[in-house]
Amino acid sequence: MYDSKHKDWSSLFGDVRSLLASHEDDANTISGDPWSLPVGRDTRRDSLLSALTSESRSSNADRHRAELVPYLDDYFQRHPRPVFDVYGSDDASGALATQSEHHPYALFSLRVEASWIDEVLSRADASKIHTLDMSPITGDGYAALDVLARHGHLDELRSITLPGVDFDRPLDALTRAKAFSHVTHLQVTTGTLRTASMASIVDAPGAASLVSLSCTRPILDDDGFAALFASEHLAALRVLSLRFADTRGSDAFDILARATGSTALLGLTHLDLQRTFFEKKAAALLASAPQLASLEHLNLDYNALSTKGAQSIARSGVLSNLEVLDVSSNGLGASGVQALADKKSALSALTHLNLFGNKPGMKGVVALASSPSLTNLRHLSLESCELDDGDVAAFADAMELPALERIELRGQQLGSNTELAMIKAGLSYDKATKVALRTP
Repeated sequence: MYDSKHKDWSSLFGDVRSLLASHEDDANTISGDPWSLPVGRDTRRDSLLSALTSESRSSNADRHRAELVPYLDDYFQRHPRPVFDVYGSDDASGALATQSEHHPYALFSLRVEASWIDEVLSRADASKIHTLDMSPITGDGYAALDVLARHGHLDELRSITLPGVDFDRPLDALTRAKAFSHVTHLQVTTGTLRTASMASIVDAPGAASLVSLSCTRPILDDDGFAALFASEHLAALRVLSLRFADTRGSDAFDILARATGSTALLGLTHLDLQRTFFEKKAAALLASAPQLASLEHLNLDYNALSTKGAQSIARSGVLSNLEVLDVSSNGLGASGVQALADKKSALSALTHLNLFGNKPGMKGVVALASSPSLTNLRHLSLESCELDDGDVAAFADAMELPALERIELRGQQLGSNTELAMIKAGLSYDKATKVALRTP
């Protein structure tokens, strides 16, 4: 992220030139007020030029534009298959045609409005669309999926975000669409999947191509969870997100634990259960489910894990391959954090641990620092954990984590003694960001 606060547009254009000339391959963003401009793999030369010059009120805008062209041409020569977005406009079809003409081998990310989805998907060059985001559609989502099903030439389509509506019936139009059989990423971000719609997706043979299924705020009963966890068509699934699913009153985690032969879970490496009312019983069930042995990333943010729940997760042989564990805002005290770090913990593969918003206290941070189990831990977040200088000093004194590279301490009243303690532990400390880094 490159943040530009310039009021002088000449300076801004200079920074753009520098950024493009740096041969930086990762996507960046040049931000100003009130606009944000992507610069990277997903940016088309003409869209960048238009955005910059349209924002500029300078009389030298044309000159700036001419100066930028060589840098942009060089950038796109180095990235012959840029991924760029086509956003909703009055002339979306024309925009797609223009971009296709300039970049015949490009991948398109299309964010569609209901009023022109059929027009755009009818174009022959729509076959290049890679990502289809229908979340802006808030009217008849089923009608939008009917349109999708009518177009059989979307050969490059790999990612779909469903319309932002409440789907309470089967999604037959989606599952019969030719493109569904080669879609690898399916997302619901602003809409809602209910039991009938979820079951229609995971029971469809075309779901065999799915690598990632992300559903925010699904409303599922036990039948919905059973259909998901027992599906025979999700063997390729690696990422499953059920963020904000309300599991209260359901047997969701019992069903998950009983699905021992589930191909939908055997290959999972990422599981997101943020704010799903996951508590100690659910933790015990999850920790005993052998089909989850491939998990590497587990997000349990904003739940109610408790000490016993932390013990279940930490001492589970099933979850011993975890590399990233997020237990932010779970109400863990010293004993809960100690459970994650003590000699009985099986979390030796863990590289990232997020304890944001818990209350480990001095005993908890000392247990972390001296843990005999967390020998591969590189990134530790202790943000907003109500620590003081004394707690940090105790952590530094007990420090025995050989791989630790970064500690985040934001959200706390820490003084100069924290900096001294970090230096003593072989870490540099930035007082402004409250981040400590391993000194080379």
